[in-house]
Amino acid sequence: MNQALSILKNSTSSMDILSIIKEMKNSYTAEDIKILKEELDKLIKEGDVIQRKDGAYLNIEKSNARKGKIQITQSGAGFVLLKEGDLFIPGKSLAGATDGDTVLAVITQDKKGRKEGFVKKIIKKNIGSSQAEIYFDNNTFKAKAVGNNNVELIINKNDLYVVDGSIVKYEVVEKVDKNKYKINIVDVIGHKNSPDIDTLMITDEFEVKVSFSDEALAEARSMPKDIKGEDISKRVDLRNEIEITIDGKDTKDIDDAIRIKQLENGDFVIGVDLADVSHYVSPGTALWEEAMSRGNSHYLADRVIPMLPVELSNGICSLNENEDRLAFSIETQIDSSGSTVGSKFFLSIINTNKKMNYDDVNRVFNHEKVSGYEEYESLLFSMLNVSSLIKKKRTERGEIEIISQEAKLIMNESGKMIGIEKRNDGLAENLIENFMILANESAATCMRDASFPFGYRVHELPNAESLKDYVTFLSVLGISTVGKLNYSGEVKPKDIQSLLNNLKVNDNYEMLNKRLLRSMAKARYCEQNLGHFGLASECYCHITAAIRRAIDIINQYLIKKLIIEEDFNSDFIKNINKFISYICDYTSSTERTADALEREVEKMKVSEYMQGNIGKQYNAYIDSTLSRGFFVITDELINGFVSLDTFKEKLTYDEEFLSYTNKNKKVIYRVGDKVKVECISASKEERRVDFCILGEGETNGNIQQKS
Repeated sequence: MNQALSILKNSTSSMDILSIIKEMKNSYTAEDIKILKEELDKLIKEGDVIQRKDGAYLNIEKSNARKGKIQITQSGAGFVLLKEGDLFIPGKSLAGATDGDTVLAVITQDKKGRKEGFVKKIIKKNIGSSQAEIYFDNNTFKAKAVGNNNVELIINKNDLYVVDGSIVKYEVVEKVDKNKYKINIVDVIGHKNSPDIDTLMITDEFEVKVSFSDEALAEARSMPKDIKGEDISKRVDLRNEIEITIDGKDTKDIDDAIRIKQLENGDFVIGVDLADVSHYVSPGTALWEEAMSRGNSHYLADRVIPMLPVELSNGICSLNENEDRLAFSIETQIDSSGSTVGSKFFLSIINTNKKMNYDDVNRVFNHEKVSGYEEYESLLFSMLNVSSLIKKKRTERGEIEIISQEAKLIMNESGKMIGIEKRNDGLAENLIENFMILANESAATCMRDASFPFGYRVHELPNAESLKDYVTFLSVLGISTVGKLNYSGEVKPKDIQSLLNNLKVNDNYEMLNKRLLRSMAKARYCEQNLGHFGLASECYCHITAAIRRAIDIINQYLIKKLIIEEDFNSDFIKNINKFISYICDYTSSTERTADALEREVEKMKVSEYMQGNIGKQYNAYIDSTLSRGFFVITDELINGFVSLDTFKEKLTYDEEFLSYTNKNKKVIYRVGDKVKVECISASKEERRVDFCILGEGETNGNIQQKS
C-alpha cells in the first residue's frame, strides 16, 4: 500500500501535507514535499483520497464518498460495489457512468431516509472487456475488440507470440478518435477455438491471476515431498490417533482433518487439525506475496484456480490419506450441553487414516453399508452426535437459518455442462461445518481475550431501513409481522430467527428466506471484533482453510506468534496492525470478486446448456420484478427472464405491490408466484436465458433486444 495512503487510512481525521510527511520521515526537504504532493494528487485522481477546502487530505473511507465499480441493472439504475454493501444509484444520478466504470460516488438519502448515492465523477471509463481477437489481414496481425464492434483498435506494440484467432488482453495507450484507440498487447488469454476459452475470458475480465510468478513456482518446486526429522521434534505426535478427512469426491486440496475423544467426566474433545500452511508460506517469501495478492482460491464450474501452486495445495500441505503432514491443531472441549469448556492450540504431526467423501458418509448416516467404512461407523456416529450438540447450542443462542440454494453443474471431461441438480447439504456436510465453526470461534475468542492483532470474520447488525423494506415486502404478499419483529430498536439474532420460524408455514419459504438474506449486510473481514450476527456469535474468524484463503494463513501465523512461539514486540504489533487492517479490506474485496466470477462462469455455462433445451418446460417461481418483465428461478435453480412482450394481453407493472395487472386491474402475477415456464431462447455470449409463461410466447421475436 502507498505509504501516504496508509497514514491517512489510519488517521482519525484529515491531515495537512506537513503532518503526513512528518509521519513518513524524521527529516525532510522541499523536494520530499514536492514528491509527496505528486503522490497525493495521484491518489486524488484515483479516487482514494479527497482534498478538503482547507487543503487537508482525507482517506476516502473517512468521508461520505466511496470509490468502486458500478454495475448497471436492466432497470437502468446502478449499484456501486463496496465491501460494506452495494450502494444504490438511481438512474438519474449516474452522471454518464456506464456498466463497469470505476466511479466516485457520494452517499446520500432518498425521501424515505434510505441510503443511496450519486456519481460525483468517473475515475476510470470502461471501454469494454479489454479483450481482442487477433486476425491476419494483408500480411499483418490486426485486432478487433471482443463484444464491441463500435471500437476500432490499432496495435501499437506486441512482444507476445500470437496466431490468427488468439484472444488477447490489451491496454489502451492512446485515444486516437471517439471510438478509435491505440493498444498494447499485454497478455495472451488463449485461442478462440479452445474448449475452455470462455471461462478463461471471464476470468480475465475479473483480472484474476491464473499463472504464478517464476519466483513463487521456484519456491514451491523446492518444497520437500515429505516431512523432515527436524520438523517433527517440536511438535505433538498425533500419528497414532484415529483421524479422518471428509470432503467432496474430487477434492485434492484437503485443509482439515478431524478426531474426537470422550473424557471420563463425559465431556468431548474435538480435534480439528489444519494444514500448517504458514510453516511453508511465511512473510518475505514469494509464496506469501502470491497468496496475499490473490486472497483466495477460485472454485469455478469447470476448474479450480488455486491460491497456491499445486506442489503445496495438492502436495505437501494437503492432508492426504496415510501420509505424514505438519498440522496446526485446535482442540476444543465441550460439555454434554454443547457449551465450550476450553480450547488449546499447538503444532502437531498427523497421519490421517481415511479419506472420506460426503456422499459415502451420508450413506453411512442413512444406515447403508459402504465398503471401506465399516471400521469407522461407530466413530462417525459419535462425531454426528457431538455435531448435533454444537448445532443445538448455536440455535439456542439465536443462529439464523439461511437457506443457501446452490446449483451443482454436471460437467463432462471437456468442461461442457451436461446437466444440473440442486446441491443439498446432508448430515456429513453439516458435521464438518459444525466442527469448523467451533474451531473458528475458539481461535477468535482466544485472540480477542488476548487483545492481540487478528483478522476477524464479522457480520454486522442488519440495517433498520433494510428490515423495514423486507417487512413491507412481506405485507405485499399478505404476510403480517405485527408483534413478530420490532425493527426500530436494536435487532437481535433471536428476533430474526423467530421471524423465520413463523414464515416456515408459507409454501414459498425458501424464496422468503433468500429475500431476507439480501436485506442483510454481507459478512466481511475486519481487524476489529464486531461479532457475527448470522451465527449469533460474539467472536468469529476464518482459520480452517489456509490452503485456499489468505486470511487463514495470517491468522495461523498470528496465533503462532502469540501462543506457540511467543515471539513479538511493540514494533511487530504496530506494523502488523496496519497490515491486518489493509489485508482484511483487501481479502473482503477478493472474496466478492471470487463470488462474482463464480456466478458469471455459471451463468455462461448454464446459458450454453440451455441453448440445447429450447422448448423445454420447467416449474419455477417469480423471484424479482421489473417494469419490463420478471426474473424466474426454476426448480433446477436455472435463472431466466420473462418479458412482458411475450404475453398475449397487455400487463401493467405495479411497483408498490410487485405485481402485474391486466386491463381490468386484476392481478395476474406477483413476486413469489409459482409458474410454469418454457425456455424460448438462450445466449452464451450474453450469459442469459429467456422464458415465457406456458401458453404465451407468440410475440417473442425481439425478446433478446427488449429485455
